[in-house]
Amino acid sequence: MADTTEERLTALEQQVTILTSELASTRRVLLNAQRESVPIGSIEAFAGHISDSTRKRLSDKGWLLCNGDPYNGQQWPELFSVIEKFWGTGNGGEKEFSVPNLEGLFLRGVTTDPKKAEVNDRQPLGTGTPLQVGSIQRDAFKDHVHDYIRYVYEQTPNPPHIPEGDPMSYDPVERPTSGAKEGSSTETRPRNAYVHYIIKAGRYVPQD
Repeated sequence: MADTTEERLTALEQQVTILTSELASTRRVLLNAQRESVPIGSIEAFAGHISDSTRKRLSDKGWLLCNGDPYNGQQWPELFSVIEKFWGTGNGGEKEFSVPNLEGLFLRGVTTDPKKAEVNDRQPLGTGTPLQVGSIQRDAFKDHVHDYIRYVYEQTPNPPHIPEGDPMSYDPVERPTSGAKEGSSTETRPRNAYVHYIIKAGRYVPQD
């Protein structure tokens, strides 16, 4: 009877070992599938508070904060092979690079047709060109005018006020917009909400 019980325990232990190995294999498959489902270099909005512990958790999952920090391309080879030095040259070494610094910026899709591209004031942050990823553009407000009616008093010289019933003429003119009060600010912007941008960096390779 004892031998039979021991044999059963041994068989159960073997089954547990097999199941544990299968679960570990399944976990690796799922992790690889998850890693490959988001392309390296993808940028996502992150709605959580960024603390040191949060950055560590994100880094462990292959995500880096888009704050312009320098990194070693040998430690983050997958990301380095994708973004190269387009967003900055890091600390200047051959294998150094910078992640995008997107703090306070909106994203804009690259225009591949040079004839349609708005390249005025675009400056590359790294080794790219104004027509490539990694270039930024300062804020601007498109030149425009507004038509309005300017009433002109027909007598000369003009009195300090226009008495009721005096002859008037009008002259449609164009003047640049200035002196806005409602909603005025030091910048032109759409409604917006703060988030952190993070970039998919992939696998981290420790260096000796």
